[in-house]
Amino acid sequence: MSLGKIFLGVCLAATVYHFVHKGRERIALSKIKPDEYGFVALSAPHNAPADKVFILAPPNCPSSAGRKADALERSLTRSGIPYVRTGTAEFSYTTSVEDALREKVMEGEPPVVFIANHVKNSPEVTDIISEYKLVRRK
Repeated sequence: MSLGKIFLGVCLAATVYHFVHKGRERIALSKIKPDEYGFVALSAPHNAPADKVFILAPPNCPSSAGRKADALERSLTRSGIPYVRTGTAEFSYTTSVEDALREKVMEGEPPVVFIANHVKNSPEVTDIISEYKLVRRK
């Protein structure tokens, strides 16, 4: 058997593996359903405090997403809900499904908000407050 045929066989096997693996991820992701406030389960970043809302948005950002994060901060302060805002998150996941979900979340509209192990892109402050209270009761 020639080297070219072996190389072609390896490439074909790798392609099939890739599509089967990605198909399983897509199926797993499609089964993930948001809760009543639109948050989905996902391990929080390592630097996210478990007892506070974690707003992932660059500080002093003039974009509309930055202004929304500023408004969320003001509303949470008025509501007495503790939060942390930062532009960096430290993740490490062990499954490809968690990695795929994290990518999907991070590519969504900012700001990204984590409450314990629940996350949502660009949530309304009412959803954040409700989710925070729900998580605190558990």
